[in-house]
Amino acid sequence: MSRSILAGLASIAAVAASTNPTIVANSWGDQRLDVFGVAPNNSLWHKFHTAQTFQPYGFENFLGDVAGTPSVVSWAENRLDYFVVGANGSAYHRYWNWQGAAENSSWVPWPYHEVLLGQNVAGDFVGPLGVASWGPGRLDVVGMTGNGSYLHLYFDGTDWQGWEDFGGSFSSAPSVIAWAGQNRFDIFGTTTDGDILHKYWDGSQYSDWEKFAGPFLGAPIASTWGAPDLDLWAVQEDGSLFHAYWRGTHYGTENLGGNFAVTPQVAHWSPQRTDLVGQYANETQFRYMYFEPDSGTWNGWSEKGGDFVTQPAVASWGEGQLNVLGVDRTGVLKWQMWVGGQWLPAFDGYYDLGNASDPFGTGEAGQGAGREAGGAEEQVVLGGYKEAL
Repeated sequence: MSRSILAGLASIAAVAASTNPTIVANSWGDQRLDVFGVAPNNSLWHKFHTAQTFQPYGFENFLGDVAGTPSVVSWAENRLDYFVVGANGSAYHRYWNWQGAAENSSWVPWPYHEVLLGQNVAGDFVGPLGVASWGPGRLDVVGMTGNGSYLHLYFDGTDWQGWEDFGGSFSSAPSVIAWAGQNRFDIFGTTTDGDILHKYWDGSQYSDWEKFAGPFLGAPIASTWGAPDLDLWAVQEDGSLFHAYWRGTHYGTENLGGNFAVTPQVAHWSPQRTDLVGQYANETQFRYMYFEPDSGTWNGWSEKGGDFVTQPAVASWGEGQLNVLGVDRTGVLKWQMWVGGQWLPAFDGYYDLGNASDPFGTGEAGQGAGREAGGAEEQVVLGGYKEAL
């Protein structure tokens, strides 16, 4: 069983969502893949893969009026949480509430989202939130405010606690990663000076901010295939990909080349196996590189084909399997996968998964289709509030 962007189970990697790729993907287990995106009217759409097929035929309308891509995390099979910043700057949350069978389960709350008010927050978040989980009942959420500071909120299994102010003068959304079962999470972010700062919780206290001297462009990405390994990925001023890594006893850095404006997406399906998918600054196709543990070498950057208007989303649902998704210039959601030792439908080919530019079939690019009814009425939900996002 594997987890991708923002999950953290022991044997397989967890990858923190930190860029704004327009779409995001996550897996909680074998053949399960959840894909989220933002419709033209700023509501959320959702599509999922299970039992060798994608559902629904079109896209589920998750409503809302959002300001960016959601961040998604799973702490166990059949559990999925997503977090998103609304157009009003507040942080919102919804989760899949598994009740033993799909027909008895649902997204909670519905049709509204839970707003994470917490304490000492004025609802002025910008950019995507960073989220991670180190195990069942634990969620850590970090967001960047309009003044560049990072705020932290966590779920302890019963209630939401926070927000606590980490300060800082950041220019990027945070990347947050957790080691499964270790009571540890790490935060990375790019400052207004172009440096990357790193802070972690070790189970009893926070570290000081550690600096990686830049200049770096945009948001970094952190990933792990399990304790005690930790990887940092970021684009340098010349467009090349910087990689820093901690292997429990030693630290190192390397330059992986390329010509990026946005940090490539990362997945690990087993210890040391690393897959990177990104988009060169002057191209619309995807580029692909991977690290093969047996040979100890990097392979790439290979041309992956396509004509995309979004950054890629990547996720693995198990060892030897990888999914790559993107929205092309015509608005179609595209998907390819590595399985059984081959790329399907082809190394540079993609399956069509529907028109994400008109996800709800309105014929008007979804305008007006995704707004939620309601307004001022609020209800208490999990220590937050359910309101009309």
